[in-house]
Amino acid sequence: MYKRQRPSYLVGRETVISTFISGLEQEPGNRDRAMLMLGQRGSGKTVLLWELADRARKLGFVVATPTVASEDMLERIVEKIQEAGKPYVNKRRLPKLASGSLSVFGLSAGLEFTRDVQETKSFQFKLTQLARKLTEQGHGILILIDELQANSPEIRQLVTAYQELVGERLNVALAMAGKPFRIPYPKVIGVRLSNRLAPW
Repeated sequence: MYKRQRPSYLVGRETVISTFISGLEQEPGNRDRAMLMLGQRGSGKTVLLWELADRARKLGFVVATPTVASEDMLERIVEKIQEAGKPYVNKRRLPKLASGSLSVFGLSAGLEFTRDVQETKSFQFKLTQLARKLTEQGHGILILIDELQANSPEIRQLVTAYQELVGERLNVALAMAGKPFRIPYPKVIGVRLSNRLAPW
């Protein structure tokens, strides 16, 4: 997804931004680390997601930049975390054993998975291993979702995985954005709702 041109100052959005960033500065599991932004087209949701991405990076977070909710969304999230996290992890390849590579967290080098993990394990498993590795290295993960469709199975998997990571006290955060009429609130369980966004 391309990065839209952004205004130099986000008028009227600083409270939303500061609340979320404050959550990132707190211990893992803080309620302000999960946010759902609702607003009509043109209300600035995507722009705000990119602003959160920039500010989170300054805090040392590995950011999965805004991913549009779709069938391949989960795979794209894993790929984005692996790519963005490369500068923060030891890239030394682990030694070989007679039976194959010695791995930690199912990772063979840096944030790359072993072939067995890549081909057989679930999204939840892969995300957990990435979160464990990066938390161990002193870095958090921020996942950003745009054009949310809360009734999709991919979103349900993501929210479930996020809740499990929070339960494990891993350094993760989640911000999602979508139109109000597309989101049945009861299905977005465990994610704190922010105020709806007014047009710019």
